[in-house]
Amino acid sequence: MSAKVIFHSYVLDGKVKFDKASNGADTASFCIKNGDEKYRMVLFSDGTDQSPFSRMKTCVEKGFLDKGKPIWVEAEMSYYEKTIISEDAWKKISSTVSNKVLEDLFGSTENPSKGKFPRFKVTDWDFAIPKDYLDAKKEIKKTTSKKLNDGENSGSSKKETIQPLSLSGRFSS
Repeated sequence: MSAKVIFHSYVLDGKVKFDKASNGADTASFCIKNGDEKYRMVLFSDGTDQSPFSRMKTCVEKGFLDKGKPIWVEAEMSYYEKTIISEDAWKKISSTVSNKVLEDLFGSTENPSKGKFPRFKVTDWDFAIPKDYLDAKKEIKKTTSKKLNDGENSGSSKKETIQPLSLSGRFSS
């Protein structure tokens, strides 16, 4: 089971790494962050020239996509299980330490490093406009529109009307 997730206003947290998956498919892996939140993404190639993978590879090669660039990512999130400490290593550790110490430290004598971790498979991505830039633009628009409104109230007698654009005659049937 997976869920669709969209990350807005994140920045690329390092270089995009291109590699081959175990099945031979080309992949791009990268991390994105927003404040303290960090997520690792994997993008698979579908072999076409118009895919998100091809677009990302071209942008990286041309230097458009680098660390710190604002990006939005659409991905499918699923979970996978992973054991950090192998069973052989855990047996060695548990044989050298008493069960009481293991229970005090980890709550049981079982390998505590098994866990479910999120995996994000990218389905689409694009460049994003930084939030601080958008906020600054909103302030500029508010200031400009206030000045325009003040100008209309200052007694200016010249009134302009906007005429609708007519497309008649431009297209023949």
